Amino acid sequence: AAVTTGGTTPAHAASDVGGLDISRYCRAVLSPSWYASIPNPSDPYGWVCRTASGASFRVGLSGLHDTCRLQYGRSAVAVLTYYSAYGWRCYR
Repeated sequence: AAVTTGGTTPAHAASDVGGLDISRYCRAVLSPSWYASIPNPSDPYGWVCRTASGASFRVGLSGLHDTCRLQYGRSAVAVLTYYSAYGWRCYR
């Protein structure tokens, strides 16, 4: 039997819709010359946007969620599937 919420709508489990293109996020919110960088690959929260001149902007958790929304639509969220900078996936 389907699980329901509020007695009317079936609840659906979120599905993995893909990985995050953080460089795309950097270019979209800053400018085309920015790219994603991870100074410490073991730190999943350490993503930054950078320029060749050395400027940087910390992405943060909200930026990771925004990256998923940019790629997969408003209902997408970032989920850490294993503890690594490369462990992020988008679900909706």
